[in-house]
Amino acid sequence: MQAKFPFYLSKPFKILFLEVDDLIVIGCCYLLAMLFGGFFWLSLVALPVAFHIFKRRMPQGFVANLPYFLGLVTLHCYPTFFEDEFAE
Repeated sequence: MQAKFPFYLSKPFKILFLEVDDLIVIGCCYLLAMLFGGFFWLSLVALPVAFHIFKRRMPQGFVANLPYFLGLVTLHCYPTFFEDEFAE
């Protein structure tokens, strides 16, 4: 089996017309709707639409850097996000 090489390297991987991070949001909303029901079925439509609108305003690939900006992950041997000057 041969894997397809993307035509453009900067083009995001898509399934149907959705990117992977959109599918993760839809999957999490579906999981919550199946577990709790009620109001969470409405979130199955509302949250992915709101996330898509929010994502269009941000630069491409910001979701991968989001854990760093939120402080959940630290990068070793790199200056902090808020440093203006540093010596290499």
